[in-house]
Amino acid sequence: MRLTNLLAAAGAAILLPGCAPDAPDAEEIRAQGAKLTKQEPGLYRSTTSLLAYAIPNATPQEAAAARERMETTQPETTEICLTAEEAERGFDPLIESLQDGECAASRFVANDSELSAQFSCKGTGGVVSEMGLSGTSAKDRAHLVVEVEQRGDAVPGGLAQMTIDISMERVGECTTGQG
Repeated sequence: MRLTNLLAAAGAAILLPGCAPDAPDAEEIRAQGAKLTKQEPGLYRSTTSLLAYAIPNATPQEAAAARERMETTQPETTEICLTAEEAERGFDPLIESLQDGECAASRFVANDSELSAQFSCKGTGGVVSEMGLSGTSAKDRAHLVVEVEQRGDAVPGGLAQMTIDISMERVGECTTGQG
């Protein structure tokens, strides 16, 4: 698993160039993504945790039901085999998805070990999600924090805020049948 997969795990797999005058275009995003260190092939363990969740305008019943749903899914740990081909592609799968979806990037900056991005996505039911992410990447590990604010009639109380932490590390070689 590489940083692009972490973005997908956080519900942010597709970024489109934004409409703001200084928003990065697809080529700028591709150039920034190419700066990130590519993960080594191998078996990776990824853990996704919900650090914070609030629906400040929801009724007490809506808040309790949402909290219960969130607690039953935490944390989620998976193991993924990253093949040599996938490792070589690095950030490209995310960049290739730039022509799809309903998201617009307003900021996307990276260097060899850090990523910072801001984007807005239009979802079903009129929900708009504002997402900010910051993360680090190395050959054998990555860490990403995603802050999400969702607004819309389909959201209990019209507003939901959450912070998601995604960590991954290389734990060994892939075994037969993986990847």
